[in-house]
Amino acid sequence: MNIENRMTFTQAIRSVLSNFFKIEGRARRSEFWYWLAFFYVTNIILVVFGFFEIGMIWRLLLIIPTLTLSIRRLHDLDISGWWVLLLVLVPVFLPVIGIKKGTDGKNKYGEDPITDTGLGDDQNDSIVIR
Repeated sequence: MNIENRMTFTQAIRSVLSNFFKIEGRARRSEFWYWLAFFYVTNIILVVFGFFEIGMIWRLLLIIPTLTLSIRRLHDLDISGWWVLLLVLVPVFLPVIGIKKGTDGKNKYGEDPITDTGLGDDQNDSIVIR
């Protein structure tokens, strides 16, 4: 993957939050990893500074977008989103969906998130995240 095709950290966080309840479509690896980094770093900061109750609320609020992102990431691998239940029960498989490259081109869950966003397109100065 070219560096131009990767989402930035802020693009990934915005994408996940704007697709809070969306399970349709596909999510790229960079979106998945940046979100997990955001999720865990914010949790660690809250715990370190003693905001345990706020940290618990924060984790509960972010369960839904984390699950929906995981479903979209599975879709990018051309795998049913129902497999997210296995990830909840056996989280050791979580890195697998973040490491494995998604299917090239369109699959049964939608367009390739790398070619569908316009990232790296010289003719398009604005970045659109769908």
